[in-house]
Amino acid sequence: MKYLGNLSDGSGLLVSAFGEQISQNDKVGILLQLTSEDLKMYIFHNEKPLGLAFHVQAPYPKPLFP
Repeated sequence: MKYLGNLSDGSGLLVSAFGEQISQNDKVGILLQLTSEDLKMYIFHNEKPLGLAFHVQAPYPKPLFP
């Protein structure tokens, strides 16, 4: 995994130098919350919450693939 500390929305840079660099043996976690109204995905780095990464209102694409 390569992470350079930049935050993007997929079309452009939103924030540079975001968060700590990911190193060997670090843990990256993802929490996905699915409801009938929306989808929310949160990111963790070494068990430290980095916050909400995505919030998609229903209807969201189905099926979902990793």
